[in-house]
Amino acid sequence: MLSQRERDHFGSALDAVRSKVELFKDDVQQKEFELSTPKEIYEHLDRFVVGQERAKKILSTIAHNHYKRLLIWRESGFKKRLDKTNCILIGPTGSGKTFMVKQLADYLKVPCFIADANSLTAAGYVGKDAESIVEGLIDASDGNYDAAASGIIFIDEFDKIAKRKTSGTKGKDVGGESVQQALLKIIEGNVMEFERSTGMTKVKFSIDTSNILVIVGGAFVGLEDIIEKRKKITRSTPIGFTQKDAVEVPDRSEILQYVKNEDLEDFGFIPEILGRLPLMAVLKELTVSDLVNILSKVEGNLVSQYTDLFEFSKTELVFDDEAIEEMAKVAQTMGTGARSLKTIMENVLLEPMFNLEHAHITANDIEKIQPQLGNDSKVKATEST
Repeated sequence: MLSQRERDHFGSALDAVRSKVELFKDDVQQKEFELSTPKEIYEHLDRFVVGQERAKKILSTIAHNHYKRLLIWRESGFKKRLDKTNCILIGPTGSGKTFMVKQLADYLKVPCFIADANSLTAAGYVGKDAESIVEGLIDASDGNYDAAASGIIFIDEFDKIAKRKTSGTKGKDVGGESVQQALLKIIEGNVMEFERSTGMTKVKFSIDTSNILVIVGGAFVGLEDIIEKRKKITRSTPIGFTQKDAVEVPDRSEILQYVKNEDLEDFGFIPEILGRLPLMAVLKELTVSDLVNILSKVEGNLVSQYTDLFEFSKTELVFDDEAIEEMAKVAQTMGTGARSLKTIMENVLLEPMFNLEHAHITANDIEKIQPQLGNDSKVKATEST
């Protein structure tokens, strides 16, 4: 049973969950929590995130249901508690996994902590243990434990803690399965005990992680091979068969949509942790058209941001449509999705930004900077081929 103090803390956190700034100001009256519908959350994500329709729907729905279950718990006098639903985001680098989670937390005005699973090790070894993730959420809440107890944790690079099949080794399990077991405390929703120093004294406190929404994500490189093996898909052209007899093979980029829990088990995840991540959202690799929209169409796009920078210095920045499309093509060849767009933009605008002069960017300007990006100067020709 919760103590009255714990109930009061939970109630105040939930009431103020959409007024994150006010959480840290005693002189501001807290606002009643307003539960957004899944469609409202989706519409917000759609303003900033290009494509990935299913992933946006899944995030919108689980976020709505998560905070609805907290309202049900509070209104039942803290007696009726429903299980939380966490999810996995699977997709290539730069497809928007982290960006979507940040936009979700921003809209809900809840604290959000992005953890990197690469740095996690079993307790007692050099590195960060699972408890450090919750501590990171507390820090993201400016030390407000109430706000942290109803926030969002995103564990990126989750695929890096898959247990690897090794033979003939006697080394300790510093990562892999032991880290997965430790993360179960957070993912399934246990009460975790902490101790923090405040000046000359140490304070002990606990956080109920069942009120924290946990989302994990990663590229899961090699998962396609496991799925194709299960589905008995071969990409070699059969000899002696007519076109009529040939079986249509799904495109490699579409294979991840067929992922099942058994595939993730083969990849190296324990059934216990997969059972607490019931929803899987597969993000597709961004197309040239998607990257063009990210560059110039969505809210807060890079073209408008850099235009504002130039306008502040009383200079003008203009992009030809062909230049924007060329940047998108180069970004796709770099293999890091939307992340490479800013790198391209900074390189092409370096000289005019340094000289604080007007700039009219053409497709030819994009081709000129490709050697600086480590790209073949004839990327356009390669792409068309």
